Amino acid sequence: MRSQHYTQISDVEGELNGLLTYDRRVIKPDVQRLAAAHEALIDDASRPTPAGCV
Repeated sequence: MRSQHYTQISDVEGELNGLLTYDRRVIKPDVQRLAAAHEALIDDASRPTPAGCV
């Protein structure tokens, strides 16, 4: 199974789903938490048998 997710880099008029505010002054996600989640995912996927796979 594969999946893809697209989000805009910044908010636009009428939508608030970007990673940055409309004026690009505030980064909305917790950057350290996001980086840690990415590292954990990459580390797990790099294992010969990722967690949960038989």
